[in-house]
Amino acid sequence: MKHLRIALLVGASLAFTPAYAHQPATEAPAVAKPQAPAWVEKSNAYTMELIAMQAKYSPEGFSATGYEQYDGLVSDAGPDLSKRYIADAEKLIARFKAALATEQDQNVRQDLQILIDSIDQSIAGTKLGDQYSLDYYNVPQSIFGSISSLLQDQVQAERRKKAVELLQRYTGLYEGTEAYAKLAKDRFNESIADGKFGPYRVQVEEQLGQYDTFAKGIRELFTKYEISGAEAALDAMDEQFADYGAWVRSDVLPRARTEARLPEPLYAYQLRTVGIDIEPAQAMSEARRGFYELRAQMQALAPVVAAKFGMSVTDYPSVIRELKKKPISNDVIEDHYRKVNAELERIIREKEIVSL
Repeated sequence: MKHLRIALLVGASLAFTPAYAHQPATEAPAVAKPQAPAWVEKSNAYTMELIAMQAKYSPEGFSATGYEQYDGLVSDAGPDLSKRYIADAEKLIARFKAALATEQDQNVRQDLQILIDSIDQSIAGTKLGDQYSLDYYNVPQSIFGSISSLLQDQVQAERRKKAVELLQRYTGLYEGTEAYAKLAKDRFNESIADGKFGPYRVQVEEQLGQYDTFAKGIRELFTKYEISGAEAALDAMDEQFADYGAWVRSDVLPRARTEARLPEPLYAYQLRTVGIDIEPAQAMSEARRGFYELRAQMQALAPVVAAKFGMSVTDYPSVIRELKKKPISNDVIEDHYRKVNAELERIIREKEIVSL
């Protein structure tokens, strides 16, 4: 899970990827580009500092978005991963805060604050994950995702050759590397402590059933794009996936949790990452109230619908079941909803419900 928590920040930084930082995978005819305003260049430079720091830990994500210098590199899964990441992140926050203290341009100040907030959020998530969860990696899916992002039609043929190095690094055949599967086991074992919860058992069992599919898919990609030199790494991959699956069954599943619910602090953090700042209890209370209000409205409407269609039932679950017995056929459904939409717009305008 740790590498996924760190990767949350990757998405945040990519939202601020410099507009002039790299060329698209498919080169377009040369066109004169307008000069970026000075404040944009300055903000871009700060963002590039964040990207450089993040790419030390999750280079595949940046490779997938066009940063060719990270092709063939793999995520850091070494010892003390969280400590090293947090230390680097805190150094960068200090650097950005110092820049913020002297920066005069409001646009740059705004971007700096966004970057600081995103790093703060990632640090908080990393700490929460260390506190509550075991560090479980879905190795086959991670490797397949990285290989498939490089071996695709939208990526230049020259870049695709890096897929061999990428797989060699994942399997530990590249000089100076260890197999990703072994590192994943080490990080899981390193994270074991009382009071922590494991991955959701149902999800892990589903993932185990996909290992062969991922292995087959990776081989097919190397064949499709005629990438040679990966045979030894592909064979090692098959062995490592099989061994990892056996280890997951023997060591991970016994520690897996049987319910999907997360500890409240982790759930609250996940809500914050998608812009929901209220506490889970408040969110559940508001959702429950909304459900009750909607249910009351449906119950009031059900007898009206029942009378219109000559139904003997009047409660809303039964009315819905009766309506489902008379589906609209596919050949007329589009025209039907076009008419319904037009009627809704007419009512909205006549009753001045909202301004369209």
